[in-house]
Amino acid sequence: MLNKTIFFWCYLSLFFTNSLAWSLGNIFQLFNRNYKLKSVKEVKEHCDENQLLLQLARLYVTSPEGIVLLLSTKSLRSTCKEVSGVLTHINDTLGNSEPPPPDNLYMKLYLALDYFNHFICYYNGKPKTKHITDYHDCFRELREDIVECEGPPDWFEKSNEAVVCQYLNDIINCNYVKSALLCGLKSAIMLRNFSAEIMKRVVPFKCKVSRALPHVDDPMPAKAPLNSYPDKLFYCVFVFNYFY
Repeated sequence: MLNKTIFFWCYLSLFFTNSLAWSLGNIFQLFNRNYKLKSVKEVKEHCDENQLLLQLARLYVTSPEGIVLLLSTKSLRSTCKEVSGVLTHINDTLGNSEPPPPDNLYMKLYLALDYFNHFICYYNGKPKTKHITDYHDCFRELREDIVECEGPPDWFEKSNEAVVCQYLNDIINCNYVKSALLCGLKSAIMLRNFSAEIMKRVVPFKCKVSRALPHVDDPMPAKAPLNSYPDKLFYCVFVFNYFY
């Protein structure tokens, strides 16, 4: 009887030992599987900055002024199509890798270009409301003047806050004066504000933009839409022929 009891307890102990070993084995296996999955998700390759640079270079965007200059291209529709393509490639690159830190220059230029895309390319147009895109024809003529307003190389990467913010204000004020002389004061204000929004997204400091507008001696007066001139010209010729 004693032998049977001992045998029973030995068998029972062996059974529980095997069950415990099987359970622990499954637990460790499940833990390892989850750990591996977690490790794969956590370990992402760092974003190749050269890929961002190459995409931005397609639009000649190496500075905030380069983004402002996109307003003066021959066709905004074509420009917006190119901007959309560049942003799509950058979004794919960032989605498949670890993005650079927010203070990375290429990330800042990317965000500024994204602002251009939403503010210029996605503008739907509101009746009786002027938008900066309404002055595109004049900005095309202003292209060389906008280039002249650009700051020195890498001004937006300098470590002196006062210097960077002074450059920012000088550039947007230059754009304002050039635009006022050729396109009128309304377009000048819009271009100045737009330039400031672009540059504030790139510079490393929170620069204060002066509210005081530069004085312009002889700004271009507001003009009627170009498509109204043929009718007025026809009317003047008709009156002249009728009376003379």
